[in-house]
Amino acid sequence: MLKAVSFVNGSHLFTSFKQMELYVDDYEDLYSYIFAESVKWWKNSIMPGTSEPIQYLRTYWHVIDKMDEWDLASPKLKQYIFEKFKDDQDVNSRWLAKKSNQKMTMADAFELFYSDAAQWYEKRKTLLSGMNRFHHAVESSTDFIEISACGKWKVDLLHKTVMEKGLDVCMAVNMVALSHIYDIAILIGADNDSISGLTHIKNMGKQMAVVEFVKGTREDYLEKGYTPGVKLNVDFIVPIFVDDLIKRKIASNNNNMYHFTLGESA
Repeated sequence: MLKAVSFVNGSHLFTSFKQMELYVDDYEDLYSYIFAESVKWWKNSIMPGTSEPIQYLRTYWHVIDKMDEWDLASPKLKQYIFEKFKDDQDVNSRWLAKKSNQKMTMADAFELFYSDAAQWYEKRKTLLSGMNRFHHAVESSTDFIEISACGKWKVDLLHKTVMEKGLDVCMAVNMVALSHIYDIAILIGADNDSISGLTHIKNMGKQMAVVEFVKGTREDYLEKGYTPGVKLNVDFIVPIFVDDLIKRKIASNNNNMYHFTLGESA
């Protein structure tokens, strides 16, 4: 009997669902459905006519659980950001123009910016805290899903952005470390960059599938075919159609992935 596991990149999965305005109520149902579809596509693509069973062992869900911790009340940090603010004309010009009817000094503009950035930073902390609670609740409710909290947000306060660090590497390491327990790895939420870096898994005799969430009908998808870059790096692709998820009541149209309010995007 062949054995399969799923490796999930939580950040990429979140982004995909947010773009599709898709809300999942029960992730155990979702991952079970993806496995069932994976078996169908494996039999059609790799082993036509086979009756060999496949056992689904576990879902390893890799998520962000940390972010840069900054003390925004620190005078040293504030001075450091002020110097960056003065040097970045694209940023400071927007804040200098906030009050076009009166003269705005660089220091005044920075105070407005810093207050706004502090609020943004606190929202990111609240968002991350809510995500951590959600993932803990999912893991506590089932023995089928294991949360691997191993990524971090690198914070760019000046531009109010976060950059994901470590998640792809962590997932790749776990795929190698756990390679002795599975024959087929199903990648969910993985992009082409992360897939191409894992080709050595195939050299170990493992089969690799990637899940692709698709809007539109099955007929439309089959006519368009697969993305060439992805096809070269995996053994088979598993299209999961949004309409099917909604019809099966696995998901619904909603702009929140989690049960709590996300607010602004990360």
